[in-house]
Amino acid sequence: MTLSFDLTAEGARDALRSRATPEKPSLIGLTRAELGAALVAAGIVPERQAKMRAQQ
Repeated sequence: MTLSFDLTAEGARDALRSRATPEKPSLIGLTRAELGAALVAAGIVPERQAKMRAQQ
């Protein structure tokens, strides 16, 4: 089954954009400390586990 979208029409792009998820922050280039802070800020891990997860 093939699915295609016509993105040449302004209305089609706007309709799809409104349903899209907000952009995720990039984790590329972060230090381990910054990565741990990003995990805590996103609610992925509790603060006590952030250092361990960032080192994995």
